[in-house]
Amino acid sequence: MQPIRKKEASVSRCRRSLILFSAALACLAIMAAALLLRVPQAANIADQPAIDLNIYQRDVTGLTSVTITPAEGEPYTLNYDGETLKLSGDPDFPIRSYIVDELLSLAAGLEADSVITDGAAVSGTHLSQYGLSPAVCQASFVYAGGETLTVSIGDALPIENPRYYCAVSGVPRVYSVTEDIKTAVNVRFQQLHTLEQPGIQSDLIDRITIGGDIDFEAVRTADGWQAVRPIVYPIDPSAMDRFLNKLDSLRFSTWIGDADQLELRAYGLDQPQKLLTLEFAPSVLTVPDEEGNEFTFDIPESNLEIALGAPYTDTSFYTLYNGQVQTGTILSFGFLSDFSLNTLLLKNPVSFAANNLSRLTYQADGAEADYQIRLVERVLANNELETDEYGSILYDIAVYRDGEAIDPDTFLTFYQALTQLTVSALLPDDYQLPDEPDALLTLTNEAGDVTRTVAYYPLDRVQEAVAIDGVALFSMDADWRRLIPALP
Repeated sequence: MQPIRKKEASVSRCRRSLILFSAALACLAIMAAALLLRVPQAANIADQPAIDLNIYQRDVTGLTSVTITPAEGEPYTLNYDGETLKLSGDPDFPIRSYIVDELLSLAAGLEADSVITDGAAVSGTHLSQYGLSPAVCQASFVYAGGETLTVSIGDALPIENPRYYCAVSGVPRVYSVTEDIKTAVNVRFQQLHTLEQPGIQSDLIDRITIGGDIDFEAVRTADGWQAVRPIVYPIDPSAMDRFLNKLDSLRFSTWIGDADQLELRAYGLDQPQKLLTLEFAPSVLTVPDEEGNEFTFDIPESNLEIALGAPYTDTSFYTLYNGQVQTGTILSFGFLSDFSLNTLLLKNPVSFAANNLSRLTYQADGAEADYQIRLVERVLANNELETDEYGSILYDIAVYRDGEAIDPDTFLTFYQALTQLTVSALLPDDYQLPDEPDALLTLTNEAGDVTRTVAYYPLDRVQEAVAIDGVALFSMDADWRRLIPALP
């Protein structure tokens, strides 16, 4: 009988497995011992003093100057006179107050967000890996007695919340600081200068002109805004409100220099892409004093001009305003750079509000009607006029067709349907108006001083051309008469 070797082989494999398992346990024991050696015992941690994150504190009254070395641009020095910072060599240079406040706060002290490295490990070679040798930007504060304290800001930490490496002269540590510290230090010379903002009050604007690569002019009339160049055409009230709100919000972001000391061609301002001119009506300013007495001042008519030049960055432009070259962001000036006449033009031809309508004539498909609309004051039983909560008189609408009274609600339903009809597309450039329209409406406002004609002309099988006061720019659905109620 042959010997049974299978069992011997099994014993051999078991021995090998046991050896491997023992070796693995030994490795784990060595790794655990290493970790235990690296992690201080709880008693030792408790005995170690906490690192103070207040890097320094100084008496700001002892400050004499600060020199800023920004990430971009040349260094400059600001001198402290005991009250504020002034540009060295040009003490009359106007500096933004918030920049002065931030630098004086930094001169008084700095608190870090955390400690990155500590002690002997901090060296020139070591600092370079944090963007601190050379630094991204620096602020060097000089105090009475000659002490100089330099705050260096380096690269951003690879974390989600913005933090930056920071080193302070004489302190053998690398810290992290918050983004506001870098912002205070990294101020380019042009950012120092105060900005003259336009402070537009659009409710006082009487006329708007946009020149440059476009020719546009609009005026405020008794019945709203109207384009007068390159065409005469009513402007959509809602679109104009949005445009005026953007004018109110125009803000410059960075000062570049005095226009008379710069070559405007270098900024695209010798022939600007857009030239905005606003004309303001005369107004009265009322100012109360501390005792509640009011004083009024007459403000004469005036105008304002802003030129929009070449791009400054991917998100901003050079501008010229009141003799100053400044920058403006796309967020603020983009609507002006991208201005298009079509975005403002009226898209619903019948646009008079029902309470601003005194007459409507209608001619279409052989039917004619002449409606007169009157606002009738509401009279209470005691013969007093009814008013709302603000004291304004309330009115009812009375409507007459060809002199006969009709139900006002039926007319209002019909008229509301007319006001909701909108154009669909621009007409072809070569379109010529036929002699006779398919339909004609005339509208007169409540005051009786503005009359608008809306005429509809054949275009093709599905579209009709629409002309407002004889100017045809748009087309609309030829079936519009089927979309409104019957004549009341």
